[in-house]
Amino acid sequence: YVRVIPKKVKKLACASAVRAMIRDKTFRVIDELKFEAPSAGAFQTLADKLQIPPRSLIVVRKIEETLSKSVRNAKKILLKESRNVNALDLLLPDQVLFTKEAILELVARLKKPIARKKVKREKSAA
Repeated sequence: YVRVIPKKVKKLACASAVRAMIRDKTFRVIDELKFEAPSAGAFQTLADKLQIPPRSLIVVRKIEETLSKSVRNAKKILLKESRNVNALDLLLPDQVLFTKEAILELVARLKKPIARKKVKREKSAA
């Protein structure tokens, strides 16, 4: 059993989740998140400095290998690309941390109109 949710509904849910994050003040935007080499210790130091709680989501425009390897040992911190983020991803964590590029891409994605499929209809012979 599969239930298909229309694209418009998914988009509205994601926009509503962004509004809820703004209202609840559960998100932050940083300029960039890069590491020269994979280092869990460097990420943990940054997480402590930014006071990132354990149940958090970090949204970046593109996941780089050094960032992925640095974050993977952090408990309950999820790393996602902005093109793959959905409403549930935004609502579940205690805090969402966006890079500047990621939030701009998400906003652009939510503003973009949904293309309608053209259905070729045959004329019925009556």
